[in-house]
Amino acid sequence: MLIIDRLKTQTNFSEAEKVIANYILNNLKQFSEMSIRSLAENTFCSTATISRFCKKIQCKSYGQLKIQFTKEMGNYFTEQRIEQNFPFDIQTSNQDIAQSLMRLNIQAIQETYNTLDMEQIVRAAELINQSTQVDIYASGNSLVAGIDLYNKLIWFGKNSNLLALRGYHTLNPYTKSIPGRIAVIISYYGSSDHNIRTARALAEAGIPYILLTGPKINPLCLNAKVSIHVAPMEEFNTKIAPFSSRTALSYVVDLIYSIMFSFDYIENKQRITLESELHRTHKRI
Repeated sequence: MLIIDRLKTQTNFSEAEKVIANYILNNLKQFSEMSIRSLAENTFCSTATISRFCKKIQCKSYGQLKIQFTKEMGNYFTEQRIEQNFPFDIQTSNQDIAQSLMRLNIQAIQETYNTLDMEQIVRAAELINQSTQVDIYASGNSLVAGIDLYNKLIWFGKNSNLLALRGYHTLNPYTKSIPGRIAVIISYYGSSDHNIRTARALAEAGIPYILLTGPKINPLCLNAKVSIHVAPMEEFNTKIAPFSSRTALSYVVDLIYSIMFSFDYIENKQRITLESELHRTHKRI
């Protein structure tokens, strides 16, 4: 298992060890240059605690931890970081634009993976899997991830609705609390009036909602049953397009769906195989 996976799973970690692991995950580049004393000061623990932490994640020493971790994260540290808002400029060739966008998408997924709270991801998958109806609220750039989630849930056989928010009037039929109903709000910034009204209406109706959002705490986090943050930091208006945020949100949607599928993997695979066979039979008829 990679060190970064051990840091994320935090199996049998003490509270102090969780603080150390989370600090490293949130400061990947800085960690590669930190001394053991500096890490101890920034995590409010002793150097002895850091040393025990290293052994917990199967490294003999702090030096070995840094060497192995930096090796695993080699691409992050050695490749030039792609600027998220303007990944190319007026002098960039077509070929280099293609390469920059490829690297930007990889960068968005890597950074989101490094900072994901897997407990929240699994909890979201469980809530959706156990629900009888899923209402998906999305608008603007987040609508791409909303459509993606809607299509996946329909494919999964889950009763779902997709609401492209344009105003409060869209909420009326969907804010009545019924057993098993759950909502998913997808909003990178979480600051628009219609998203805030949506979250308030759902909370007042007693309908739990899952929030997929950007890296910052926003008003939608207040009443969310589960909040999942993606890493890329994009400007609101000053950017070519929402490249990184779209990729990161789609990655999270893929991850939630895949974990749902894994809950009953054999049964779900058999269902897909049967449906495929029925489709082929119907085409022949």
